[in-house]
Amino acid sequence: MILLLLGCVAATVPPPEGPVGYPVDPSFTGDVAFEGAAVAYYPVTGVNDVEVWRSIRTSGPRVAGVSHGAYTTWDVRWTWPDGGTCSPVAVTTDIVVAFPRWDPPPEAPAASVGNWQRYVGRLAFHEQGHVDRIRGVSAQIPDVLGAAGCDGITTAGKDALAMLDALNATYDTETEHGAREGATLFVRAP
Repeated sequence: MILLLLGCVAATVPPPEGPVGYPVDPSFTGDVAFEGAAVAYYPVTGVNDVEVWRSIRTSGPRVAGVSHGAYTTWDVRWTWPDGGTCSPVAVTTDIVVAFPRWDPPPEAPAASVGNWQRYVGRLAFHEQGHVDRIRGVSAQIPDVLGAAGCDGITTAGKDALAMLDALNATYDTETEHGAREGATLFVRAP
């Protein structure tokens, strides 16, 4: 069994001076869904953008001492039947996205609520990118391991997981952990 984890962070720059204002969507519930992954919410508190940002920095998932806005983890494992054969290989992939949830208090400025709604939408888009990459590589693992034969299955599995890790790291580098996709709390409205 192999366990592999991947982190993803929202913007890590210091907050600006207060809200900048996107419109509020009254139908927004705060719920997100990822195709192929479960969601584990963590609570975020605050009345305005700056307090919410500080709460994410304090309450968000921490990896290697760094606070993240959202974080995708995966557990990829494979099995094969007993009896001397290493085929067929069955792969199981469990993916969980740690994701922020803020229930704005009544006194929260509309601009802060609108900014939050835009932010979590873009953050969810970015995390779905990780989920899609994990699922794509996981779908190929049975063929890769089957082709490796009994003697090469461990090495092939480690190589496949290393490729998955590198693919997701490259995605974070290219998108600046989602910032280039809009996953930042402070963005001026168009």
